[in-house]
Amino acid sequence: MAAHTYPLIRPRFYPAAPAVPNHESQAENLHRTGKALWAAGLYERALASIGRAIVLDSHVPAYHHSLGQTLHRLARFSDAALCYQEALRLEPSSAGVLNDLGAALIECRRFPEAISALLDAIAIQPGFPEAFNNLGSALREQGQYDEAIACYGEALRLRPGYAQAHNNLGTAFEKNGRLEEALAEYGWAVRLDPDYAQARFNRAAARLLKGDFERGWKEFEWRFQAAGRASRQSTAPLWDGSPLQGRRILLHAEQGLGDTLQFVRYAGMVKQRGGVVILQCQPRLVELLRTVHGIDEIAAGGMPAHDCHVPLLSLPLLFHTLPETIPAPVPYIRPDPTLAAKWAERMGRKHSLRAGLVWAGNPNQLNDRYRSMSLPQLAPLASIEGVQLFSLQKGEKARELLENKAGWRIARIEREDEGIAGTAAIIENLDLVITVDTMVAHLAGALAKPVWTMLPFAPDWRWLLDRNDSPWYPTMRLFRQPRPGDWESVVREVSEALRERVAARNPRPA
Repeated sequence: MAAHTYPLIRPRFYPAAPAVPNHESQAENLHRTGKALWAAGLYERALASIGRAIVLDSHVPAYHHSLGQTLHRLARFSDAALCYQEALRLEPSSAGVLNDLGAALIECRRFPEAISALLDAIAIQPGFPEAFNNLGSALREQGQYDEAIACYGEALRLRPGYAQAHNNLGTAFEKNGRLEEALAEYGWAVRLDPDYAQARFNRAAARLLKGDFERGWKEFEWRFQAAGRASRQSTAPLWDGSPLQGRRILLHAEQGLGDTLQFVRYAGMVKQRGGVVILQCQPRLVELLRTVHGIDEIAAGGMPAHDCHVPLLSLPLLFHTLPETIPAPVPYIRPDPTLAAKWAERMGRKHSLRAGLVWAGNPNQLNDRYRSMSLPQLAPLASIEGVQLFSLQKGEKARELLENKAGWRIARIEREDEGIAGTAAIIENLDLVITVDTMVAHLAGALAKPVWTMLPFAPDWRWLLDRNDSPWYPTMRLFRQPRPGDWESVVREVSEALRERVAARNPRPA
């Protein structure tokens, strides 16, 4: 077995006190109590009890392991990893601790370290299905899909009927473009465990991706039970789509900014059911969404008075949305005319086609490593004559403009404190937006601005399959990776399309 090289940093919650022999039995009682509290789901109380056991005797690896498992359940993954490392310092050959360490490191997105820990666990205990399952997940997140599929297969060989491995195998198949096999694996997971919310959510998203909206929207409601997903945010009755008869209905955002921009289109349809429509959304969208037809009030914080509620992403189910009946009356969002005029003046006289660029999304988004790229990967666009490029990029990735050493002809727009309403005003003054799958794609689409969206090989469910348009946004064109990670082909296709657009705009004289 390879030597352990995991760095050990003693967390603040670890005592420095040595073992106290007279307190060993008391420490074990506290540990036992903590384990019972953990089993009952009382994790904060378990944390306190196990922590007291460690204060009395810090030399027992099982105590550190239990503390790590408790912190893991509390989603304190970095702290959990440190506890597992301390347990390994005391007992280096524990396959169970190594497996739990690998799982925590996956949550921390420290995939190479996770793979190392899990390989050590398997070297100690070759017939360890949980370790193979976790190793598959670490490899999958590194883009090693064939290796991940093999690991999940081994987990299932060791433990037939392992629902989690079936679900994870489905995810690996889906990332590898094998959607029918993915659906089959999600189906196995659900048959083995009908209440397995994550598997049901994954199957719903896969069905929506395939265009099976009738079954997809219905099962998409399982997102509320899936880990890390939305909550319903209200104790009022959930609206069933019936006439409102003057009642106050709360529509509330539940996921990202892009989701809110995409599904706020349903507000007008809700309004037609005869109620007072209140939208609760992210503060950054409040000013912009005041322009949406059908919204009577907007709340960014607190809980406004309401008689019933519905999450925004449940509206397609209530309105029986199919691919051919998606409401797409763009533009359904409009920029502030004063801001738009201000940016028109700041951007100056237009001599060329103006295209805005976004090359990366929020790095905290779960799938960001698949959907985002770096600025240098867009280099072919900078050489196209007749195009003036503007950066719409925000966040840390915007710093790549400062590191631009290739002499790109790309304007860095210095925004004032205008938020997303300002971004909408800038987009209004562009001819085209070229972006990865981010909020800006939805914003440009909702504004009815021509937008070219560059998608990863395994796209999000909303973009469907095998088409270069989107029924959600009539002015959108989709550019898809032909294989996982192949942004070069996407940028080449976008470059060719951009040259054609410039040529059509500026035809050569006969």
